Amino acid sequence: MLRLSLSALERIAARPLTCFLLIFVVSCAARFSLLALYRGSPPRIGEAENIGISLARTGRFADPFRVPTGPTAHTPPFYPVLVSQIYRAFGVTPAGDLARCSLNIVAYATLQASAPLLGAGLGIPRAAGLFAGLVMALCPLHKSAEVTGGWDEPYSAIAFAWILVWTKRLWDRAWRTRRSALRYGASWGLLFHAAPTTLPTYLGLGLAAWLAARERSRVRNWWLVSAAVTAVILIPWTLRNRYQLGAWMFMRSNLGLELQQSYNDLAQPTVLLNNLHGSTRTHPLNSIGACREITVSGEVEFNRSRFRDALSWIRSHPGRFIWLTLAHVREFWFGWFEVPRWMTPVFIVITLLAWAGLWRLHCSGAVISARVLAVAWLTYPATYYFFQYVSRYRVVIDWSITLMAGYAAYELMRRLAAPAKTMEGAPALVHD
Repeated sequence: MLRLSLSALERIAARPLTCFLLIFVVSCAARFSLLALYRGSPPRIGEAENIGISLARTGRFADPFRVPTGPTAHTPPFYPVLVSQIYRAFGVTPAGDLARCSLNIVAYATLQASAPLLGAGLGIPRAAGLFAGLVMALCPLHKSAEVTGGWDEPYSAIAFAWILVWTKRLWDRAWRTRRSALRYGASWGLLFHAAPTTLPTYLGLGLAAWLAARERSRVRNWWLVSAAVTAVILIPWTLRNRYQLGAWMFMRSNLGLELQQSYNDLAQPTVLLNNLHGSTRTHPLNSIGACREITVSGEVEFNRSRFRDALSWIRSHPGRFIWLTLAHVREFWFGWFEVPRWMTPVFIVITLLAWAGLWRLHCSGAVISARVLAVAWLTYPATYYFFQYVSRYRVVIDWSITLMAGYAAYELMRRLAAPAKTMEGAPALVHD
């Protein structure tokens, strides 16, 4: 049975278009089935949707919270702009909400259907990528984030995935052309407009490439050109924030608010638990008083105030700070609190298999691919270790985690399905 399953995977994997369509259809079927459970309008979740509505109605990137609070940089610009186009086309209606959710589902399906191609780009068998893609398609581990509650994550994940594959290829070619540096820097600059939390990975990849290079000056110069292009791409949004909010910032303004929501007397490791324990009652999405404070002091000063409150609490509660931070780490990798209890073992198995798959990838000779993924896994989650966990946070790198888990499982199945060998290496004889 195991051999037949492997044979079927390998036959399908030999046809890239068939692989893509199979995973895409399975993923869409699973998630649209969940969407159908909402007999009325799918829920309109939060800040990004509110900004999208403001853009659609007034043309202003503003008002992310419960009541109007003015211009904002609470979220990066990509997803609210996308949502605004949906609401302009369908109206701020149940049809608009359905279109928004449907587009996110299609984006997730596209990401998952790309697993065989992404795996091949990183040096693993397409059959392993097919297996991983089917697992992702069949199991929406991130719950509502993959149906109604997602923002920019699937779009960011698609871009991030192909940038990592591209990074591996550039590393193979020893960073030869300045033209590639221009395109690479532009790609990261555009990605930051959707996922600014990928900045540590960008910096980590540059450092890792420089440390591994024989000609460090060439790599340094290549990355400096890339960084200059990235900076140019960021100028318009940065100047907009400076002009409308009165401060310099990297893409978003909400650091202080999110840190204070994560570290306070009522804080728990996840947003779900914080909603239950009342910690999020002071968030301006829920609190009229907080919205009024933003209106009076401005979004930047409001966040600075919350940042000072968080630092003060951390200094006076070092033990609780350490416990919450470690709980954020555990939640990111193992889904301890955020997912239903029956899914926690699935998270644990996938994570452990992923690290085993990464080690196997390194040992198989795909050293650069393993390094690129290791840098991503070490740097991307680091930001989220200091904030209350939401299941959508892991989406941007979850494709690579499941891909490596699928690779480890595929290699294990191949070994189990291989014919038995004698001590001398000849096939074992079976006697009746």
